[in-house]
Amino acid sequence: MNARPTRRRGGMLLEVLLALGLFVATGGLVLSVLGDCTRAIARAERLAAAVDASRSVLAEFEAGLRPMGDLAAGDLGELAAPWQDLRVEVRGRRSDHPGLVLAEAKVFDRAGDADAAPIFVLRQLLSLRRDDLDALEADLDASREAEDRSDLDRDASLSELPASVDEEASSSELDERERRR
Repeated sequence: MNARPTRRRGGMLLEVLLALGLFVATGGLVLSVLGDCTRAIARAERLAAAVDASRSVLAEFEAGLRPMGDLAAGDLGELAAPWQDLRVEVRGRRSDHPGLVLAEAKVFDRAGDADAAPIFVLRQLLSLRRDDLDALEADLDASREAEDRSDLDRDASLSELPASVDEEASSSELDERERRR
């Protein structure tokens, strides 16, 4: 007679432990999902801030609130209060359409690495006033000439280095060709 109540108590204990285990596992899964959701929300808010910053900066150029020389210069420095932890680099170049310039705004995390990928990139055609367009074209020409000079200097230094290797390779190739004949 005493064997039956012991089996029931053991069965109840097993059921309670199983229910407790399922409850803990479900709670852990819910907390994990909530953590993933909060990280996704933070990334979405960061992306929205980057989009807002890039659109605002390009709108400032189009409205004439920023000097056109900054389109050729690149980094804009400190941004306004909501975006102080972001860094925006802006580049401009001529477009095929008269009176328009193609501007590209790249938004980076200010605290991130210098080589980090941008959070957001916005490419937009900007309508500029005639005097702004002339000033920008002069700045773009100057920056392009500086880039061309640095490219020429780099190419010249690279062409000097392998010259002896090329001469040795060409003489060995000629020797090889003569042997084949």
